[in-house]
This record gives sequence, structure tokens and C-alpha cells, in this order.
Amino acid sequence: MRWSLSCIGALCVLSSWARAQEDPVRLGPEAVLNLLPNHPVFKASELLERESGIVRMKAKGAFDPKLNYDLSTKNFDDKTYYRYEKLGLSVATWPGIDFKAEMKRSEGEYLNPEAFIPGPGNVELGADANLLRGLVFDTRRTALAEARIVAQKNEAERLALRNALVREALSRYWNWSAAQARFELFDQAEQNAFVRFEAIKRSAQTGQSAAIDTVEALGLLENRRMDRAKAELDRETARLLLEAHLWTPDSLPLRIDPTTLPFDLLERAPGLMPLDSLQTLLLSLDERSPELLKTRTEIDKAQVRINQGFNDLLPEAKLSYRWISPLDDAFNTETYNPGSNNYLGLGVELPLFLRKERSSLQFYQLERERAEWLLLEKRVAIANKALASRAALETYARNAERAERNFGNYSVLLEAEVRKFSIGESSLFLVNSREISAIQSGAKWIENLELTALKELEMLELIGGLAR
Repeated sequence: MRWSLSCIGALCVLSSWARAQEDPVRLGPEAVLNLLPNHPVFKASELLERESGIVRMKAKGAFDPKLNYDLSTKNFDDKTYYRYEKLGLSVATWPGIDFKAEMKRSEGEYLNPEAFIPGPGNVELGADANLLRGLVFDTRRTALAEARIVAQKNEAERLALRNALVREALSRYWNWSAAQARFELFDQAEQNAFVRFEAIKRSAQTGQSAAIDTVEALGLLENRRMDRAKAELDRETARLLLEAHLWTPDSLPLRIDPTTLPFDLLERAPGLMPLDSLQTLLLSLDERSPELLKTRTEIDKAQVRINQGFNDLLPEAKLSYRWISPLDDAFNTETYNPGSNNYLGLGVELPLFLRKERSSLQFYQLERERAEWLLLEKRVAIANKALASRAALETYARNAERAERNFGNYSVLLEAEVRKFSIGESSLFLVNSREISAIQSGAKWIENLELTALKELEMLELIGGLAR
């Protein structure tokens, strides 16, 4: 059964023969994928999205409106020296202009003349604005841009975690399937050795063969039993390793019933992606590979800081304007006079050498250049690894075909040798020799099929094609 990059589910569809089997029960790889959302690592990856939302909310908090109240008073010797109150509302905006609305009131015998406010108080409406530094970029907008980059990086990290989880889970599955195939191979060899031993023992009892032949037959049987026991241990170990990836929705580990079998590895045909298709996918590797996506966020982050660094080279010029009106006459349009009742402030500051600003800018430029070189290296390394995985996959697939033919040929030779042995024209030594060759070729077939499955997963993980 062939599978493609476009749909990982296609990899995991059981054959109709496997679906139809009621005994034994088979666990397909699609069932493993369906359970992965319950895995702790998968659930932890979902927290990255929540973290991104928290970071964005924190950055947006710099634009939150602020309500403030100030009270300053001094009383001494039964006298109110001064009492000054201010209630204000400040609203920050994206262009870097902060709108202000304030109500002020003051009283006292020794009040500073500058702070004197007649009557019940004044209303002041106006704004503070950055004219040069902070006009295009400021710390608030930089933090918001960095929060978006953090969200992109977390998304790339989420994809990387899920890709690695899918690859590891399916790798464990095919390890289990290969271990089951090897167990069945050695189990059949053990059964054959037992049948031959029983036949030789009966022949020796009737005097048709030498008693010493039973010793050789028993030795071969014990060797097969040891091989089978080792294969059974490997199968159980592979099953337990796979179980570590199986969890219930209630976050409880699942156990695979010992009678449950995996998909038959010998019925799985490797899906060899055409070379031109892989090369086409490699052209969009920057948008597909989680590793490259994470590196690109480092470039974007450095670029945001570079923009801030260029902005910091500008002089700091702040303009403040307030329209002032008595509190009891604040909404009288006839007395509205913004030209005379106002406060206007202008402040300019520029460090003469700008060494701090220039060094920060150069540092961020170095960060960007470092990230760009790292991206180039990773892009080439991942592309080469993907091509190498495909080449290895092609080799293992061809070797699996050769091993399958060899297994068929050696099985024919073994069958012929067994027939000759049954009519007395061969020896147990020759039967054992033929059987060893058949077992070795069968093990090679299984090994190459297992390697093709693992290389397919490796290639897809490299180009970000396992989980989205």
C-alpha cells in the first residue's frame, strides 16, 4: 500500500484484508495517530498557543487607557498650606499620541502661584505626541511586534513537537510490526525443527535411522527455541515502547492486549516519493520546516529591533498641548478659546555621540546576520538530509525486493531439501544449512522493510509533512 505526503492518513489505512480479520485483532497505525492527541507532549504543545495569546495580551496592555488620581496636601499649625488634586484619563493610540483628559483643583494659603486654579477647578483636554523618536516606532509598538513573532515561533515549535511525536510513535509502531514479523519467522522455524525432531526420534525408535541423529536434531531444535525466545522478547519490548505513546482522553496510559497484532509489515509496500516532487517541496522548505520557521522568527525579531534602533538615532522631541477651561464653564461653546486658554510644551533632547544607540543598532544587525547565516546552513542541511533519506529509502526498497525474491528462492530450496531428506537422499546437516539461508534472507527482507518505513518517516519529518 503506497502513501503520499499530502495526507498522512493515507499512510495509516489498513488493507481490506487486515480490516476483515476478526481473529487475531490487529492494531493499525491510524489507531495510533488517533490516540496521539491524548499524549502529554501533544497536550503540552497546545499550551504554546495559549502562551502566545498571553504574550499578545501583555503587549496590548501598553495601550490600555489609564485612570489616575493625585492628591498632594500640607497642613500645619491649623493652616492648609496647599491642597492639590488631579483626576485624569489617558488613552494611548497606535500612532504614538496619548490623549489626555484631566480635572484639576487647588487651594491653600501658601499655594504656589503656578499651581493656583481659581474656582471649583479646571478641565484640561489635549495630547502628548512624539515628533521624531517614537513617531514611527516606540517601545509599545516594538513589544507588540515581538509578541506576534513569539506567536509565530510558538506555532513553529508546536509543529516541531507534533512532527517529532508522530515520527516517534509511528517509528515505534513499525519497530513492533517488524519484531512481530521476525517472531513469526523464528516461530515457524522452531515448529519445523520440532516436527523434524519428532520424525527423527520415531525413525530412530524403529531402527530406520541412527540414534545419534536425534542428538543433532535436538540441538537444532534448541537453537531454534533460543532464536524464538529472543524474537519474542524483542516483540514484547517493541510493544511496550509503543504503549508509551498511547493514552486515553483522561490522560491514562493504555495497554495493548498481548493477543493484538500489528499491521503485517510484509504486506506494506514503501511509498517512494518522486524525486521531482521532493525537489519541488524543498523549494518551499522555509514555509514547511518547523526548524526553519523558528530560525526565520529570529530574523524577524532582529529586524524589529533594528527598526527600533534606527528610530532611536533620531532626536527625542515631545510636544504637549492642553486646552484649559474652568470646570463650571467647560461646555460653554461661547467662551471656548483654544488660542488663549491653553498649555503648550515642547522638549528636545539629543545625545551628542549616540554611542549607546549606535552600539545597540550594530548589535541587532549582527543578530540578524547571524540568524541569516544559520538559516542558510539549516536550509541546505535539511534539504540534503531529505534527499539522503530518499536515496536511502530507494536503496532499502530495492533491497527489500531482492530479499523477498531470495527468501522465495531459499524457501524453494529448503522445501526440495526436506523432500530429499524424507526419502533418505539428504542429511539433516544439509536441511539445516538450507533453513539457515532461508531464515537469514527472511530476516533481511523484514529488516529492509522496517528501514524503508523509518526512512519515509524521517524524510517527512524533515520537510514538515507529518503533522500540521
